[in-house]
Parts: sequence; structure tokens; C-alpha cells
Amino acid sequence: MILLNPLISLAKQYIGSDISEPEPLKGDGSPRQIYRFRGDHNSWIGVINSNFAENQAFIFLSEHLKKCGIPVPAIYTSDLEHGCYLLEDLGDSSLADLLSEWNQKNTVQNSSILQAYQKVLYWLPRIQMEAKQGLDYTFCHREKELDGAVFQWDINYFKEYFWQLFADDYEVTDHISQELTRLIILLDGVERQALVLRDFQSRNIMWKEGEPYFIDYQMGCRGPLHYDLASLLYASRSGLNDVLRPLLIEAYLMELSPWKQMSHDQFLDEFYHFVLIRRLRSLGSYGFLSSQNQKFYFLDAIPTTIVEICNLLDQQPVLGRYKNLRELFYKWKDDKKLSNASSLAMKIKI
Repeated sequence: MILLNPLISLAKQYIGSDISEPEPLKGDGSPRQIYRFRGDHNSWIGVINSNFAENQAFIFLSEHLKKCGIPVPAIYTSDLEHGCYLLEDLGDSSLADLLSEWNQKNTVQNSSILQAYQKVLYWLPRIQMEAKQGLDYTFCHREKELDGAVFQWDINYFKEYFWQLFADDYEVTDHISQELTRLIILLDGVERQALVLRDFQSRNIMWKEGEPYFIDYQMGCRGPLHYDLASLLYASRSGLNDVLRPLLIEAYLMELSPWKQMSHDQFLDEFYHFVLIRRLRSLGSYGFLSSQNQKFYFLDAIPTTIVEICNLLDQQPVLGRYKNLRELFYKWKDDKKLSNASSLAMKIKI
């Protein structure tokens, strides 16, 4: 664990000595240590992270997006040598929390969900098309561009941290390998013309005073328009259904139209392939975070995601070319060893 002293020193230099003890905050799948500092009339978020390149990318993109008018947290001060920085406190409520609260109160209405997502979709084309102007992609962390090599990495991640870890008694057949290769080739052929934030989902959208604010974009790079929309609408905690998603896709295309007119049919044909790669990658993420980082609560999302991928492969005709993959997922759906977190936990010997 990184020593907290540099972050405390940075906070005292910026805020003054009269601040509270740092309160640890949950960081989901991130290895970053996140804290809240309180003063008499304000609060601040402090972050400490040993990945210095990631810190640099986050600060650079934060400043760039803020200049472009995108609602992101302000960066107040940083000490990159010690891997820490201080930023605006956006509160504790994310879009995912808002959706969960609606569900618990049994007050989720399609109109409420649509209104919340429409506010997000107002900003997405502005991030993709306006904020990309003048952006120096050399500051991007890891990949500068979402290309075939990145999508191949996603497939390998899915295979290693889900398939081999939890479903190793199912063979990787030549037919399935060929289908996954075709998926990568198709994705690699889609035009890469947008700024992509990479993890654009409800957990990474804070909700403050009725408006969205975006976080966790340190992996941002150049990529296809479809990618962040697929991340948003088909994440495990999207709170969406098959009635709302088409409406939101139409809303997005309308917001995008001042910058780019897209053929509706072509966009959808490409879009659902990005949904598929994102969902496969999610299974890899859940396996990695539970087995390597001991964040076992991510196991709960695996059975649901398997069912969601089955539904996706069933409902979207353009994905009919992946019939062997569909057959495999239906076997996984019916496999009791993959049906709940307890049985999954046995595979990683919790």
C-alpha cells in the first residue's frame, strides 16, 4: 500500500492545516486509494496512485475536458512525483446509485430513466467530437488508439480471466476462435474518429444537483464513435431494458447529427459488435478483479452477464454469424457451476 503522508501533506498545503482526517472512499475496481478531506465549509477528494503514467493522463485529460466545457472534476493541485492529487468533490451519488435507489423505492419510471440518460447523451457527442479537437494523443495512457490489437487483448483477457478460470472444461474450438477473429477484424475496420473515454458507464457518472459529471477517463484515446455508447447502454448496472435502449440510441444519433450524419442501419450493424466485445471484456474484468484483487462482489455480476450475452446474441440478427459462440454461452447459462457467486467462488478457492 502506498504511504498516505504525501497526500496529507499536499492537502494541508492547498487547504490549510485545519482539515479533517482523510476518510477512505470505495474505489470499485480501481487500485487507487481515494479519500475525502473536510474543512469548515467545503470538502475535497484526494487520490494516491502508484501508476504515475495513469495519473498524468488523468490530469491532462481533466484539464483538456474542463477547457472544452465538459463537466468533469476540477484538479486543484497535484504532486505527481509522489503519485497524488487533489480534486473537486462531486459527492457520493453516481448515476448507478440513482438507478439503484429508484429500484429500491420501486419508483423507476421509463420517463425518469430516459431523462437522466438524455442528459448524459447530450454530452457524449460533445466529448467525442468537440473535445477531440486539438487533443494531443501522446499523453494518452497505454493505447493511443482503439484498434485490432486492443480488441485482441480484450478477447485474450476474456479467455484468461473468465473462460480458463471458471469454464476451463469447455474447449476453445476452431469454430469459436474463427468467430472471435472475425469479430476483431470487423471492429478494427470501423473508422476511429472520436475521443473515447473507454469506461463510460453509470458507475463513472457522478450525479450532482441533477446533472451528470464524468470521472475515470484516464484510459481515454482515439477510437470509434460506437464504443462509449455501447459501454453506457449495455453495462451491467445500466438500469436499461430493450424498450429504452433503442430510444436512447436514436437520441444519441440526433445529438451527434450536428457533427456527423450516420446511416442508422450501418451504425446499428457496427454498434452491436461493440456491445459484444464490451460484454466479453466485462466477464474478463469480473474474473480478474475477483481472483487477483480479492474483490469478490464482482462474482455476482457473472451469471447475469452470461444471460445478457445470450439475449444479445439471440435478439440482434447482425450477430447471427456468431452461432458457435451463442451455443457456448447457452451451455454456460445452463451450467450450475456458473449460475451463482458461491459456485464461482469455489473455482478461485475463496
